[in-house]
Amino acid sequence: MKTIEFSGDNIAVLRPELMSKSPPTAAMDTEEAYQKLLAVCAALSAEHDRDALLNMIVENAVAVTGADAGGLYLCDADGNLQPAVVRWRDAYPMKQEGGRAGRFPPVTLHLPPATATGDAIAGSHGMVSGCGISLADDSRHAGDQTTEYGSVSFLTVPLSSPSGEQLGVLHLVNAATSDGSIVPFEESLRPAVVALASQAAVALENQRLIEEQYGLFESLVRMLAAAIDAKSPYTGAHCQRVPVIYELLADAACTATDGPFAQFELSDDERRELRLAAWLHDCGKVATPEHVVDKATKLECVYDRLDEIAVRFEVLKRDEEIVCLENIIRDPGNAEQHRRRYYEQLRQLDAEFEVLAAANQGEEPMSDEMIARVREIATRRWRDREGLSRPLLDAGEVTNLSIRQGTLNQDERQTINRHVEISIEMLGELPFPKTLSRVTEIAGAHHEKIDGSGYPYGLTGEQMSVPARMLVIADIFEALTAGDRPYKRGKTLREALQLMAAMRDENKIDAELFELFVSSRVWQTYAEYYMPAELRDGVDIKSLLRRPGAERPADRAAAS
Repeated sequence: MKTIEFSGDNIAVLRPELMSKSPPTAAMDTEEAYQKLLAVCAALSAEHDRDALLNMIVENAVAVTGADAGGLYLCDADGNLQPAVVRWRDAYPMKQEGGRAGRFPPVTLHLPPATATGDAIAGSHGMVSGCGISLADDSRHAGDQTTEYGSVSFLTVPLSSPSGEQLGVLHLVNAATSDGSIVPFEESLRPAVVALASQAAVALENQRLIEEQYGLFESLVRMLAAAIDAKSPYTGAHCQRVPVIYELLADAACTATDGPFAQFELSDDERRELRLAAWLHDCGKVATPEHVVDKATKLECVYDRLDEIAVRFEVLKRDEEIVCLENIIRDPGNAEQHRRRYYEQLRQLDAEFEVLAAANQGEEPMSDEMIARVREIATRRWRDREGLSRPLLDAGEVTNLSIRQGTLNQDERQTINRHVEISIEMLGELPFPKTLSRVTEIAGAHHEKIDGSGYPYGLTGEQMSVPARMLVIADIFEALTAGDRPYKRGKTLREALQLMAAMRDENKIDAELFELFVSSRVWQTYAEYYMPAELRDGVDIKSLLRRPGAERPADRAAAS
């Protein structure tokens, strides 16, 4: 036996205007009911908000039948009936619990024995038989001590999908006359209620299928991100975190009450579009070689070639030792002098290797002096295992160690940048519905810059949509603060925001969106969940909003 209560806890009403506060009225006549039914069927087909749809079903069932109360139960994954919407009129007094409506009597859903038909409000029976059931005058439901509400007459109709799957039950309580008297439900209205339930089932089934398709697609998107994660844990984490920042910034724009985003809003479809674009923006990295994506040092390929250079230095040290010993044997009187020269050569070799090892890390920008020093060291000669004299560093090693910023050389950077074009090509092959038509445009613009210096197309700010410019900011902030990159440490909040403020001043990122990002404290909300405590340092918001006229009263309040 399953027991479900009509209660304030079970009511799912997101649009209160659908809840009538009028006293009980008599049922509509048959023709009026069918006219109402035609209008309702059209409205059900056009309604895309599931909660509004559920409320519409119950409200119109109550209106057509003149019921005092009605409820809609839907089957859960286990096949149990769960209350989705409950609607009632205010004619009967109900006790208040903390300002909320008191509880209706429990509704027991089970297949009734022949001697207790009144106790079954036709939940299980209606589902089993597949037909509407009308019951009347059940005195055992009257005068409930908790709610002072008497349940007397009932009309319950199952909701079945076109394929015959049972979706739920529409349950109506207490048919009322115009003077408030409780009477049995009129038999002539049962076909209208059955038709309404049938149309409602079709509408619910359509919505469920659409949501399942969206759910399947989003699962595939997350599976792709997991594939990138398996290939490279660094970019995989990036794909998971960028959508978080992106949605926080979108929410801040939607809730803004003044400034350039006061009129900005997003529909549910547009939110889904943004979310998918954020998850898919780096999907092209599935085609990027792992040794480029995960390149931690300048000399790393399949392995870090600095180890090869270290071996060459050991060969040079061995050669210096041989020379030292030969000189001592040939000139024993100056043995100490030969040893001092040998140790000096060892110190110089160690110092030169440290220069190359530091240059290999890529954490600090390479100055002209540092590059010149690398090239000077590269001119040293060493002998390989075949006895051939070779430069200490080959041309490729010199090129890589001379990279001014980061660990990628020009060819590798082009390979990485190519991931955006691959993403656009991959997404361009997907037949996105009209509601998701901007996914490719948004995802493909995450490396563009406001001044047109970005890639792959060199778009300017005017050529990018607001959602695309939002994704640029989300992508940059995550990349700056990420602590799991193999080639750099994560920036602190202050460092990251100062760098982004400089990009704002250089017209690389959208100034208005950056100031919204800062003043709404999107960065702080994200940091609390995704950044370690040691990177969450203090931020001077006022200094970041230094553009003339940019700081609004709300911003000053946030800064204080």
